[in-house]
Amino acid sequence: LLKKYTSDPNLKEALQSDIPVLRSDRQVLALKANFKGKVRGIVHELSQSGHTVFIEPEDIVQKNNELIQHRSAFPALKASRRKIRRIVKELTKELSAFYQDFVNSHGIMLQLDRAFAAARWGLENRCIFAATTGTDTENEENAQTLVIKQGRHPLLGAKAVPISLAFLPGKKVIIITGPNTGGKTVSLKTVALFAALNQSGFPVPAVEGTALPVFDDIYADIGDEQSMDQSLSTFSAHMKNIAYMTQNATSKTLMLLDELGSGTDPQEGGAIAMAVLDHLIERKSFVLVTTHHGILKNYGYTKPECLNASVDFDQNTLSPVYRIIMGVPGESHALQIARRNGLNEAIAQKAQKYPDGDESDVSKLIQQLSQKYDELDQLKQKQMIEEQSIREKRRSVDLKELRLRQQYFFTSASLTFLHPQRSLSIDFTR
Repeated sequence: LLKKYTSDPNLKEALQSDIPVLRSDRQVLALKANFKGKVRGIVHELSQSGHTVFIEPEDIVQKNNELIQHRSAFPALKASRRKIRRIVKELTKELSAFYQDFVNSHGIMLQLDRAFAAARWGLENRCIFAATTGTDTENEENAQTLVIKQGRHPLLGAKAVPISLAFLPGKKVIIITGPNTGGKTVSLKTVALFAALNQSGFPVPAVEGTALPVFDDIYADIGDEQSMDQSLSTFSAHMKNIAYMTQNATSKTLMLLDELGSGTDPQEGGAIAMAVLDHLIERKSFVLVTTHHGILKNYGYTKPECLNASVDFDQNTLSPVYRIIMGVPGESHALQIARRNGLNEAIAQKAQKYPDGDESDVSKLIQQLSQKYDELDQLKQKQMIEEQSIREKRRSVDLKELRLRQQYFFTSASLTFLHPQRSLSIDFTR
């Protein structure tokens, strides 16, 4: 009867094992805890992890009862069970002398199992092991660096869009700006997960050239952690996290700050954000920041330790590209996104008239920088094509020169045949 459950394709996802197991001398099914409602019956036991429940289906209860009664009716079965217990006790006594060996072997097996799991996961997700960078922050040649090339968020699967970012020498703060839904927060989470995977001995879903330091601590302030129970507003919750992070920051700390300075007056929030970054620069921590504050974009240009970056945005389709552009800040594109999400056009047009002064100048500057970046990218692509063409022409010229040399050598050479009395010379030039 249990076979109809273990072979049922509708239960395949729910079963932890397709083989019935014994619990209290009764045959039961091992189901994943979140699927326990799939089978009606008696729950006999819950695994220690809480992920598995052992259920005896309703229509199996009577059959298990009959089986137990049948066993009890035969004295030979009872005697057999007593013999089994005696054998198990004797074996346990003999093996107890090797208890410490079993404990040591168990630890080694766990390590091997973890290594095998990491390797298998890496193969399935096209991962590589990140290079480990130096830890000497004073020596420029051996300084820490963090580089991610074509990194894919490990939890997004096939939908993940690869990102690339790098901390340049002497720059340990990256300020990422750009539109909402553009991938800023996902970029922060990707870096954090890569750092955690690397320090756990796992490969990372990226390409060769990816390098990660070994951090003492990884701190993140991401999302809204407001709490009515603790009387914390959005801003207060952020400040509580940031206060703890700044107190413990070192040169071997990775800091991830999402929407730094948000949740309060923009001017005061921007001032606090800059002061926090000043402190983290003094501590020489690795810092990734996302923000919509225009003042932080300017901060990124005025501080030699900082590097601006942005998430790309398709102006034609008004949709994010999920590509990080290093060295250029990004616009929020709030009006365009608001229009796409149904904001009344009259309201949008009126809002468009409000931005002026410094904010408008910054927006124009960013647009010009983005345009220059695109032009530079096109020039780089053109230069690569021209360099490839020059290399091909140079190879062709070298090959032609080699053939001419060979032709000259054979046509100008002469062969001399020696004989005891005379010699014969053949000149190929005639």
